[in-house]
Amino acid sequence: MDAATLKALVVGLLAWLNVHTGYEIPAQRPVVAFVPQQELVRMACTGPCPVLAWSPTDSPHVIYLAHGLDPENNTCERAILVHELVHHLQEHAGAFAEYAPAARNHMREMEALWIQKVYLHEHGRKLHYSGTLAIQGLTGPYC
Repeated sequence: MDAATLKALVVGLLAWLNVHTGYEIPAQRPVVAFVPQQELVRMACTGPCPVLAWSPTDSPHVIYLAHGLDPENNTCERAILVHELVHHLQEHAGAFAEYAPAARNHMREMEALWIQKVYLHEHGRKLHYSGTLAIQGLTGPYC
């Protein structure tokens, strides 16, 4: 995916998110970087995990996506980007800042999952996840 197409996709998704969440679109757009999935595991997990994307809270202007994801052409993979963009907007809005860190992280994740599900529903898809909220089936459909 070329940089201009990715930038346009992010701008469009941020506009969609503004309408659906009320979060203001910050002036600084996130940088979307594609990295090997193993690198995502190293950055985001304490052991093996099925992570496909990650937005570090200590660097809120970067969203990491696993190499091979195609958010331009794949609705399910675009919804993963939507989820991470929700985290970007939450961070800039200071969402759930009044809660203790564990509760804040949980509430942020629940909201991002809910918005991701809304996005998929509008596109005729559903999110399949386990009780631990990890997306199931890296080798199969996850939406």
